[in-house]
Amino acid sequence: MCEELCGDAILHDYTNTTRCDDGNLYTSDGCDELCLVEEGFTCDNVKSSKSTCYETCGDGLMLGYYECDDGNNEDGDGCNSDCEFEDCWTCDTTLTPSYCYISDNYKIYVSEVTFDDDKYEITIKFNTDIIVQEGFDIYNAIFLEVEGPLAPYNMTWYLVGSDFIFEK
Repeated sequence: MCEELCGDAILHDYTNTTRCDDGNLYTSDGCDELCLVEEGFTCDNVKSSKSTCYETCGDGLMLGYYECDDGNNEDGDGCNSDCEFEDCWTCDTTLTPSYCYISDNYKIYVSEVTFDDDKYEITIKFNTDIIVQEGFDIYNAIFLEVEGPLAPYNMTWYLVGSDFIFEK
């Protein structure tokens, strides 16, 4: 059996997922100077060929290739399954993993309160049009708390222009 020579772009033990050989002895490119896969990277190894290394999406490490990485591969939380920013969200990528929150540019406010037939009707609006993507869990995304002497209150809320009705 031949002895491995690190940095020659030929990986003989291509089934070992902790080993790689990308043809150089540089670090921070996925395959380090000892031909070990670096944290936050995955390398595709082909027998007797140069390893191709790329940053791993969803591991929570920000190494420079992706816009964000919040530690999972789920959509609807600000950083999507391809580690890209989602609309209406802001992500702090200086943190590891990235921390995403609904952008301050989108504000919610009470626009009208009416009282009729012993019921209050409260209209809440956003300061801009909001597009709710299919599959987005709006019920858990908006927390509504009503305090008063008769709590808990029964409430029904609607998204105007949609078929959604939520009761709690």
